[in-house]
Amino acid sequence: MRLFKSTLFAFICVALSTVAYGQNKNIQKADLEFSAQGYSQAATLYISEVTKIKNMDEKGRVLNNIAECYRLTRNYAASLEYYEKAINAKYDKKSADVYLHYGMALQEMERLEDATAQFTKYKERGGDAGVAESRIAACNNAALAKKASNKSRIVAENVEFLNSPEMDYGLAYSSKKYDEFVFSSSRKESTGSATDPVTGAEFQDLYVAKLDKKNKFVGAPSPVNSSVNTEAHEGAAAMDRDYKNLIFTRCGYDKKDRMGCDLYTSSRQGDNYAAPTLIDILDRTADDSSRVGQPCVTPDEKYLLFASNMPGGKGGRDIWYLTWDKKAKKWSDPKNLSSVNTDGDEYYPFVDDNGMLYFASNGYGGLGGLDIYKAASTGEMTYGTPTALPAPINSSSDDFALIIDKKYDLGFGCYFTSNRPGGKGKDDIWHAIENPLEFTMTGIAYNRNNPTQTLANCAVTVVGEGPDGTTVTYNVTTNENGAFFLDKSQVNAESKYSVNVSKENFIGSMNNKFSTRGAKESTNYQQDYFLIPIELKEYPMPTVLYPYDRAELLINSEVNSADSLSYLLTIMQENPNIVVQLESHTDARGDDKYNQELSQRRAQTCVDYLIGKGIPADRLIAKGMGETSPRTIKQGDRISPELLAEFSYGTTITEAYIATLTNKDAQDRAHQLNRRTTFRIVRADYVPKGSK
Repeated sequence: MRLFKSTLFAFICVALSTVAYGQNKNIQKADLEFSAQGYSQAATLYISEVTKIKNMDEKGRVLNNIAECYRLTRNYAASLEYYEKAINAKYDKKSADVYLHYGMALQEMERLEDATAQFTKYKERGGDAGVAESRIAACNNAALAKKASNKSRIVAENVEFLNSPEMDYGLAYSSKKYDEFVFSSSRKESTGSATDPVTGAEFQDLYVAKLDKKNKFVGAPSPVNSSVNTEAHEGAAAMDRDYKNLIFTRCGYDKKDRMGCDLYTSSRQGDNYAAPTLIDILDRTADDSSRVGQPCVTPDEKYLLFASNMPGGKGGRDIWYLTWDKKAKKWSDPKNLSSVNTDGDEYYPFVDDNGMLYFASNGYGGLGGLDIYKAASTGEMTYGTPTALPAPINSSSDDFALIIDKKYDLGFGCYFTSNRPGGKGKDDIWHAIENPLEFTMTGIAYNRNNPTQTLANCAVTVVGEGPDGTTVTYNVTTNENGAFFLDKSQVNAESKYSVNVSKENFIGSMNNKFSTRGAKESTNYQQDYFLIPIELKEYPMPTVLYPYDRAELLINSEVNSADSLSYLLTIMQENPNIVVQLESHTDARGDDKYNQELSQRRAQTCVDYLIGKGIPADRLIAKGMGETSPRTIKQGDRISPELLAEFSYGTTITEAYIATLTNKDAQDRAHQLNRRTTFRIVRADYVPKGSK
């Protein structure tokens, strides 16, 4: 929406070219229209005369102006032909800006590589290097963002039902039920027969669009009644909190001049609106050209935000605001929203129910054209550093006029306006939603002793804990292929899960965990579970240590033997049919009989610990092994990688072997490996009390 720029340079060009080339009257009229931003009329006049121009400098200037007329009215495809013709007429020798503007048109059309080439030429031919590099960076960012959007959960679609071949923009709610909107359009049905000399389109009017019960737009958009719509421009609008008053933009025009824009308010009367009244913001006797528009009322109705190029701002267009004075029942003088404004242009403010400000700007770099930003509130009408919304909401074209979709309850949803390729008209209304994260879980149970064998009919218990601490339990069974599956209704965002897999005559795979907390992408969690066939043999377990010459469990900064026993506790809790013998071993130092008694006490300590945790005493047997069974290092032993590197698989740590170790520390480590507690499953037919 950046059609209104400073005209000083254009007027100077008109004056100089008239003297130098003795222009005909149509070229003079075209120059005047161009300087007054009447781009549509200017283009028509230029095109009617350009072939008659003999002087190549003048021909190049006129061709460039035609291209500019098309670019500034968003007819980018048409502008490309005339930029090429202007360059062929050597106009680039007069001004490197032809490459800059050519690149900007290409950038709006998302022809990013071609645009980069033109910006590079602009720099090489003496253009502003900073501007060129900024534009090239924007193209690179847009290319990366477009690539990233292919993996994005955000989907943007053109709201074809609302859009026309002309300009359609600025959707705003006009109903408490969020099922009715107003928006601005320059479609052919607009009031009046004249066309805007700036754009060549009909003057813009406000239209109403409605949603049905399925949240689909229904019925052709209808114009707001004639007390609001006039032969002037009626543009971007907003409603108050109760949806009783419409606030909208009106830009005056007569055949002699394009005048400023102001905000008006009109009270609702059924399906129509009363005669509007001016919101007095500027002294029009002193300033008849500044433009005020694009209103937004904050949810608490304390502030009215708008965009304006009035004096005192930071750039071309800035966001300003008025404060409602309850006592005086009027709006305050305008203040600049300096925390978000730049030396570029800021447009279309919108504040959501959480106080987040959304707006469009070309002053932050971005992807090209206007981009949509958001900024969190940090106080009364102050905001933090703005951040750009991701592609595909933002693009290398103009993107602006965002409002939140209040009907979409599965995540972030919004409506916005864009002139990107793929639309129906010059500006189109688009709808974007962020698809919710979806999580699933697939598990397969295997026989650990035969890893190619899957296990059917395993009992699987999954316990999930949500972000609020609530829990849910799912009980499923593995299929004939050993697999089980949890669908998206069972695996939720920001939750953690514990999975236990059990089967008769197998040691279950217990307390396995996965979590969706912090996940940024939809995921199918996959995990294999290996169950150990129950055999009447010794099983290794995490290290259980004891103080020297004593039988209580050792707990210090290096080891927590109680935690080590929790491994066996979990196995016994999840496999209630097994009976276990705990076997404690000592090293070979000391008296044989004493070592036997010490190991028995240590084994009993382990049994007593498990009984204290609720395991029935008749499922536990304590057996001291003394120094009779030196350890053989085997696959599956729970020892550190450092010890495994020192004592390799197959090593039996006998006294004779220890004697071969010349390092005393190594001998101590060998003795420590022999001091161990293991368990042996001796039965798998235990029937818990109370079971039938």
